[in-house]
Amino acid sequence: MASLYAIIAGVWILLSDRLIIRITTDPIQLTFLQTYKGWGYVLVTAGALYLFLRYEWTKLQREIQARQAVETALQESQTWLIAAQRMAKMGDFSWDLETGAVTWSESLFDLMGYDKFETFDYARINAQIHHPEDLDRVTRWIEDCIASGKETLVPNEYRVIRKDGEILFVRTVGVVQHREGKKPRIFATLQDITERRRAESALQKSEERFRMVSSIISDVVYSCKTDENGSFSLNWMTGALERISGYSIDEMISYKCWHFLVVEEDLHLFERNVTGLTPGAHGSCDLRVRHKNGSIVWVASYAKCIMGSETPEHLLLYGGLTDITEHKRAEEENEKLQARLVQSQKMEAIGTLAGGIAHDFNNILSAIFGYTELALMKIETETEIKADLKEVLLGAERAKDLVKQILAFSRQSQKELMPVQMGLIAKEALKLLRSSLPTTIEIRQNILSKSIVFCDSTQLHQIVMNLCTNAAHAMQANGGVLEVTLTDAALNSDFCISHPEIQPGAYLKLSVSDTGCGMTADVMNRIFDPFFTTKPKDEGTGLGLSVVHGIVKDCGGTIAVYSEPDKGAAFNLYFPIIAGRAEEKSEEHKIIPTGTERILVVDDEKAISDIIQKNLTSLGYTVQARTSSLEALELFKAMPDKFNLVITDMTMPQMTGDALARKLMKIRPDVPVILCTGFSEKMTNEKAETVGIKAFLQKPLLKAEMAHTIRRVLDEIKG
Repeated sequence: MASLYAIIAGVWILLSDRLIIRITTDPIQLTFLQTYKGWGYVLVTAGALYLFLRYEWTKLQREIQARQAVETALQESQTWLIAAQRMAKMGDFSWDLETGAVTWSESLFDLMGYDKFETFDYARINAQIHHPEDLDRVTRWIEDCIASGKETLVPNEYRVIRKDGEILFVRTVGVVQHREGKKPRIFATLQDITERRRAESALQKSEERFRMVSSIISDVVYSCKTDENGSFSLNWMTGALERISGYSIDEMISYKCWHFLVVEEDLHLFERNVTGLTPGAHGSCDLRVRHKNGSIVWVASYAKCIMGSETPEHLLLYGGLTDITEHKRAEEENEKLQARLVQSQKMEAIGTLAGGIAHDFNNILSAIFGYTELALMKIETETEIKADLKEVLLGAERAKDLVKQILAFSRQSQKELMPVQMGLIAKEALKLLRSSLPTTIEIRQNILSKSIVFCDSTQLHQIVMNLCTNAAHAMQANGGVLEVTLTDAALNSDFCISHPEIQPGAYLKLSVSDTGCGMTADVMNRIFDPFFTTKPKDEGTGLGLSVVHGIVKDCGGTIAVYSEPDKGAAFNLYFPIIAGRAEEKSEEHKIIPTGTERILVVDDEKAISDIIQKNLTSLGYTVQARTSSLEALELFKAMPDKFNLVITDMTMPQMTGDALARKLMKIRPDVPVILCTGFSEKMTNEKAETVGIKAFLQKPLLKAEMAHTIRRVLDEIKG
């Protein structure tokens, strides 16, 4: 500034002096001009100085405005930075390792919960804010970063503690400023990643739970994606698929999809409800898949198809498979049980029918027996008529046994185990069969044994009938030979090894063979299963052979079966032989006891009450008969001491026999009562005794049997 002023002054003096000399040489004028030259100099320099100062002032104002704008922008930038760091839960700091000075940003103060105006020892605070378990690791991390000579810090994540005690996870990144002869300075940022770490932890736990659940549940979950050819390919599945299919996950993925597992008959279900789905559609079905070991597994399939989010041109298929093999087996078993229930209901209906038939038929037989025996009593000499009447009695006896068989078949009678000569029963059964079989079937019998077995005679009869009926069914198309053989057999230990249910010893061998269609090995393995039958639905119950098997087992025996397709079949039954003699029922009692007591007979069938009255009258008894239980009760009330014995039928209208017996015993407790029945599910010998009834007679009533029972009861009363 001074130099500029000197230059202007020098130029002014030089020019002004030369100009004055040229203007005038007058001393007075020169003095005047010299005076004005000074003032002019002052004015010129003052003007120049004014212009210069004005210029400088304007320049200074512009610089101030520019600096203010920069400061404003910097302040705004810092404000935005602080706001951004707060939004990002981030703060920054600098650390001069030479001086130990630490500087925190405002957002870092907020992040750590400290007041920025608070005065504190940074060294102490830095030690406090790091989690005790992470402090050594953070220290080593900083030392390693500095020692490496790199200008950046390796990103690190660790825990810090806010002033209020809350623990945060932070991530630190930064730079290292290395200085010559001095320790470096660190500039770094801290970002709160607590929410991210919590989300990662939750995701990890969720994945662990999913993996655990996937490994436990039997359901298969899978996903597929269409390839460039539009075909679905497996890209993920749970390990349960290996349990269902036998194939590993790698093997399944190599096959692209699980269609190869589906049995051919169910492929149409797979194509319609899985691979054939369109976007947004879902399908479900039950189908069969083939396990790697060849077994069949039932699965419930459910799938849904959606558009790919990243690549819409591809389709995504999410689905699941549930092993329902046991459920299907349960359904099949339920169907079998339903069929068995229906069959048992049929058998129950047959049993009810059989009971009704037995009651009515025994009443008819009672009349036949009674009147035939009366007729025989009237014929003293052996004539042809007497012989014919005896045949009538034999026929009635067979009819009586037939009723027992009907009741045994329908499970309406109890077993009566006793020593039995099986040969007699076999001959009787074959005699009944001969008339019912077609002439194309030849019956051959070889009854060679008279040995005794301990069994129910009715059940033995049932065995022969069932086996022979099955043999006849096997030959119904082409006829053949039915052969029944009964022999004694000594079974050794070698035979008993294959039949461990019996012991070596003497056995009665019943063999029933045929020349029919025979059986396969599979059928032979199931012939004794209840309800299994090879007959058409309306022809067989599947119970015949299972009943035979049960009876033989109850007798302590065993069964051996031999058969081949188209070569007939042979059933060999073995029964243990017992010592002793078979119980024989005499056809007639040689001595029939008589009496003179008074007897009241009650039966709603007049023919039966009449025949009982006639038979007992012929034996010397005084008899009054009634066909109404109410009339009989009134008669007994009127004369309770007149009768020594009451014989009543069980099944009667208005009042049953056991109810009548109770009322009679209320009137006179010591009156003996004999109860008769053609058939009753409600009354047995044991139940009759509990009621106070002295004896129980099964119809048809035979004269001798009835006479002995009456005499026994009356004698017991007399003592």
